[in-house]
Amino acid sequence: YWERNEPVLVQNVTDGWAAMEHWTKDEILRRYPDVRVGMGSSRDLGQTGPDDAGNKLTKTTIQDFVINHMHDPNSEKYVFDRKLNMPDGLLDDCQPYPMPTRMFA
Repeated sequence: YWERNEPVLVQNVTDGWAAMEHWTKDEILRRYPDVRVGMGSSRDLGQTGPDDAGNKLTKTTIQDFVINHMHDPNSEKYVFDRKLNMPDGLLDDCQPYPMPTRMFA
């Protein structure tokens, strides 16, 4: 499928991943409250994407985002920061990587 550039549906990839338990809202707040992320609206970033957003991203913490923006229907804010430094242990929760992504990790 990969070489032929054909779409494929991958199922059950996350079975057994620690992320299924560790990435709940309460657990993320407990483990990573002070991690700094970039936050912005999809409307503002739709044309440029997060990597070229410049000053359209507002720096905040995960705790601030979850408590003050995530569930506010008027906020329209999302975490867009692909350049963020991943906290220790966060990606460890996503093991093992499924093939073919395992080749690129």
